[in-house]
Amino acid sequence: MKKLVLITYLLSLIVFVGYAQNLSLIYDGNPVPNDGALVFTGEPSSTLIVATIGVTNNSAVSMDVMCKKVEISMVPETNNSFCWDVCYPSNIYVSIGFMTLAPGETTNAFSGDYEPLTHAGQSAIRYVFFDAANPNDSISFRSFFNAYPLGIENHTDLATLSSAYPNPASAQASFNYSVETSANAILMVRNVLGSTVKEVQLTGSGVTRFSTLDLSEGIYFYSLVVNGRNQSIRKLVVSH
Repeated sequence: MKKLVLITYLLSLIVFVGYAQNLSLIYDGNPVPNDGALVFTGEPSSTLIVATIGVTNNSAVSMDVMCKKVEISMVPETNNSFCWDVCYPSNIYVSIGFMTLAPGETTNAFSGDYEPLTHAGQSAIRYVFFDAANPNDSISFRSFFNAYPLGIENHTDLATLSSAYPNPASAQASFNYSVETSANAILMVRNVLGSTVKEVQLTGSGVTRFSTLDLSEGIYFYSLVVNGRNQSIRKLVVSH
């Protein structure tokens, strides 16, 4: 009987070790529990609602980490995609490639992109990060994308902003814009952690440019903020 108990204990220990969690998640400086929930908000008219998160390799060896998305509940006629090692189209659910993370390394390369396409409501997607060599070693979070109208004021009549060009940008990014005199309009650029890295006040109409030489290579998000409200969020890639 003692031998049986000992064998059972050892088997359970082996199973536990085999499923040890070597990955962890962090958002806005705080740890996110496995399958924890995060809420990202926007409006039905938003170009994108973006989910971001940091992924850390807590093991003592390098790890090739893949990503997959699982649609839990979706508002009909909306669209979603994600970026990991590259940016994938909406019909790809598991990354084809991987990100290699050194021991203790954290990457903020992930973004989950949700397009409301004018449809109000809440969509939920689970994003899973896993060891390519051992898919059981994984961690996930649930992203709730809330797209609800915030008011009836039509800010698109007050200011407009073109897509960035060139995109990807190596030395500078340019934008065409037009702002009504009654509007307070700001071009705001944020990194994947949500920190503002560029902020440009817009008045009148014309072309505005800013240098990207002081920005690290990677993914950024720019938005036109009109009277304190995000009118749209779009992606900018910096590649030197």
